[in-house]
Amino acid sequence: MKSQISTGILYLIALFACISNVSATNMTIQDLINSYDYSYYDGTLNVTSQGDFMIDKDNDGMNETLIINISTDASAAGTYRFIVDIADADIILVNETSKTINSTDKSVNVTFSSELLPKSKFNYSIKIYNNNDNLIFRKSGIESQIYENWNAGTNITRLIDENMNNNSLRINLTVDSTQAITTNVTVIFSYNSSTISKTEEKVLGNGLQTISVNFDNETIKSTHYVGNFTIDSVIIGSKIFDFNQNTSVYNYENFAKTSYIRSIKDGRIDTNANNLSEFLEINFTINVTEAATYNITYDLYDEFDNFVISVNQTQLWLTAQKYIKQR
Repeated sequence: MKSQISTGILYLIALFACISNVSATNMTIQDLINSYDYSYYDGTLNVTSQGDFMIDKDNDGMNETLIINISTDASAAGTYRFIVDIADADIILVNETSKTINSTDKSVNVTFSSELLPKSKFNYSIKIYNNNDNLIFRKSGIESQIYENWNAGTNITRLIDENMNNNSLRINLTVDSTQAITTNVTVIFSYNSSTISKTEEKVLGNGLQTISVNFDNETIKSTHYVGNFTIDSVIIGSKIFDFNQNTSVYNYENFAKTSYIRSIKDGRIDTNANNLSEFLEINFTINVTEAATYNITYDLYDEFDNFVISVNQTQLWLTAQKYIKQR
């Protein structure tokens, strides 16, 4: 019993020491996660070396295929799945190859199109699974070479936002493309732990050009947000660009061309002054831009997400700001 107590005390001391060290160095959660070694090997198949390089398959003088070469210590024939993850901030590229290896053929190549790569240098990880889909090997945080003269496909060299007379919020992207293609372009905004996105089909020429993606006024109005949107990412075709760039300050009310709910407040009502609430009152502030008959519908749930009631009200409103009380 005494030995067990001592072990527990030592464990707690070690734990507090770790916490103290983390706090002292002001590590973020992501830094803390990245500091751990997630390597794993169950004794089945080990990776003796790995390397990355690029090749020019179409002989146009520019490399367009990234190859991750994985060498193993295979001594007997076996079929395995080799998975490579390329990570950069919020962008992760994944590809895999299944291959039967043996004592004379111990290596495998996992390939990626260079057009999808986030930058000229990156980190990647290797995972190997057996025929029963069990993980038998993992190694992460492997640094690539620094690449030059490779086909990057499309790149975004500049990104700016502008208000189009409160009719739309426009994102202008300066794009450098190595080929003439027609592809989808998606811009993703984040705000208050929510996101909105817009996708438009664009024709890209070979070279430098400016394209625009427009968020219409109704989309901006629906955010009920005042402040800087964050341009979280842009996707051109299947290539993701991570930005985290702030826009100018925008007010959703400036974009409102149609009526909208400006705010919702709730409160308890004690009608007989006995310090007990008889009603829950919900007040809607409506900004009416056009005289018409409007319908308000809402569902009420409790704190445990259990449905309480559904309310539906139709009413004629003239242009002005209106207050609707529901009990």
